[in-house]
Amino acid sequence: MEPRFWKDFWATRALPRCKETCWRAISGYLPLNERLFHRRVDVDPGCNFCASAMEHEDHLFLLCPTTKRVWLASQIGVRGDSFSSFREFWRVVIQLGDDEVAAMAQSIVYALWEARNHKCFQQREVITDVVLGRARALMEEVQVRDQASAPAVAFPARWRRPGPGIIKCNFDASFLVDGPAGMGMVARNSEGEVMAAACSYPLSTISPLLAEALSMRWTMQLAIDLGFRRILLETDCLQLFKAWKAKEAGRSYLSSIISDCRLLVSAFDYVNLSFVRRTGNTVADSLARNAATYAGFVWVEEVPDAALPFVISDVTLLEPIGI
Repeated sequence: MEPRFWKDFWATRALPRCKETCWRAISGYLPLNERLFHRRVDVDPGCNFCASAMEHEDHLFLLCPTTKRVWLASQIGVRGDSFSSFREFWRVVIQLGDDEVAAMAQSIVYALWEARNHKCFQQREVITDVVLGRARALMEEVQVRDQASAPAVAFPARWRRPGPGIIKCNFDASFLVDGPAGMGMVARNSEGEVMAAACSYPLSTISPLLAEALSMRWTMQLAIDLGFRRILLETDCLQLFKAWKAKEAGRSYLSSIISDCRLLVSAFDYVNLSFVRRTGNTVADSLARNAATYAGFVWVEEVPDAALPFVISDVTLLEPIGI
């Protein structure tokens, strides 16, 4: 790897132990079974996860069926078998220039290494959600570490009216690990009046982030069908908001969905995406959570009873025009 790669690799906001473990994996310094076997250590050279292939970096961290499930279910949503090697995977990750993606990938590698050792020495079952939960916990350690010094980012905490002539389309997805997701959207004008609302169910996907991205694409398609020409999309998913603003092409499912959304932009006179905290997206959240009840429904100038209290609350809290 070239010096610039390592400079960017070590500059991520992942924990030092995550970066070090990942560096050892890329450099071929981890004591994997195939390497130990060739050094005449009395071990089975097979993979600790699946036992169906030799345990080397490319297989353990990218190509093993267990590992592939982890990457697909992660917020990165990448297919391991779309890369020729673990080193190539990291070259692509660093070239994206997205610190959050790189740091999460480093945390996932560390969590996979932990899971491998637990399986090897303690015979613990490897569960995708547990591995990803561990990776998220490692990322949260970074956030706690940086919280005191990092400047606060001011995002609105309630629904705000769009500009005149613009329809704001809030959308959300309700994701269940053991079941299908639901989607909800609500479109409102600058007076807070509901122009349309909709629910969709079921949605089969592998992660909350992909569900949010699919919800965005579905919302844009609905807006086209409803004849809206100037729209402001709004989400409470910060990862999706950052991915959209990054404007980077990639090989992940998330990148593919965002590319679809970018193609839909040409159908509008104006499109933008904003982020609001969950307290400002309560109508779309209610529609998504009740999507199984209202599957396939589209309402014009109204919402179902379950979402009505949240619409009223948003209108009550609206700031006066001009503020």
